[in-house]
This record gives sequence, structure tokens and C-alpha cells, in this order.
Amino acid sequence: MFCSSNAGARAASEWQHARSGPTRGAERASWISGSETSDERKKTFLSSTDMICIYACIVEIRYGGGTYRGRCQGGVPEGKGRLISDGLMGAFNLYDGLWRYGKRSGLGTLFHSNGNVYHGTWRDDLIHGKVWYYFHSGDRWFANFWKGKANGEGRFYAKDGSIFFGHFQNGWRHGESLLADLHILLNKRGT
Repeated sequence: MFCSSNAGARAASEWQHARSGPTRGAERASWISGSETSDERKKTFLSSTDMICIYACIVEIRYGGGTYRGRCQGGVPEGKGRLISDGLMGAFNLYDGLWRYGKRSGLGTLFHSNGNVYHGTWRDDLIHGKVWYYFHSGDRWFANFWKGKANGEGRFYAKDGSIFFGHFQNGWRHGESLLADLHILLNKRGT
């Protein structure tokens, strides 16, 4: 158990007692049917706050070259959490999102120190799935990723209004692409 509070320890012992008691079935049946008073229910079953403390305590630990604040299991991040780097682990300052077995997995947002923001999905600590990358210059890029590399459709929206449509394979631009420059199109319309 990773939650060290007294409430968590008390809740764990009450939960074990409620699970192993000989009248568990009868108590549960009367609780479902509503024949007990609310005080009796509280004695038999855990409150929602006790359950949250057992399985979802928020902790703050040193992890991966930074400070992690969020849910943990077995000493590693698990569930929702935020990692703030010490500046030693790379170009990003903050990751806020989902974790699984100590790796970024699921939806998350990565804030780089230069102002760029990545928002998308992760799998085993790699960018994986649909991704939006917002550059500090105002440009933005949408792409599909597979195991950390751009694969499939990608679109780049420049701050000046031009749009690039293309395909990627193994992280590199691949095949045909199209660049739509709105300034050229608007200038041709005006003349």
C-alpha cells in the first residue's frame, strides 16, 4: 500500500474485515435493499473517501530526473500525474497526463522550455497516435505517429495561412504532398 495516511491504513483493515466476515452476503443484501440505516452502512462498507485514499493517493516523488506529483503504484507513476523536470532530462519542462507502469501512456501534454507544446497520445513513453504540435512561432502541425515516428497523414498549418498536406513514413516525408498558399490564391483572385 503506497498511501501512508492513517485513514488509508484504517480503511484497508476495514475493507479486509468487510470482505472476510461471515455475514458479508447478508449484510450486502440488506445494504442493497435499503433495510439498514445509513449509520449501519458506514460501519459495514467503506466511504468513498477511504476508497480513494487506498487506491488513488496523490504523492510527490523524485522520478526520472524531476519531481512527479500524481498517482503512484509500486513506487512508479500510474494514472494521472505531472512531471516537472529539473532541466537535466531534456528540452521539456513539464509533462501533464496519463502514466502506466512508470511510462507516459495515454493522453498527455508536453510543454517544452522554448514554448512549444505537444498534445496527443503516448504509448510506452513514445509519441503514438494522433498528435497536435503547437510551435511558439504560431505554426501548428497535426500528424499520426507510430512508435515515436510520424507515419501516415500529416498537415502543417503555418502562421501566414499556408497549409501543407502530405504523408509520412518512418518519420520522414514520403510520397506526394500539396502546399496551399493562401496569399497566392488571394492575390490571384484580386487581380
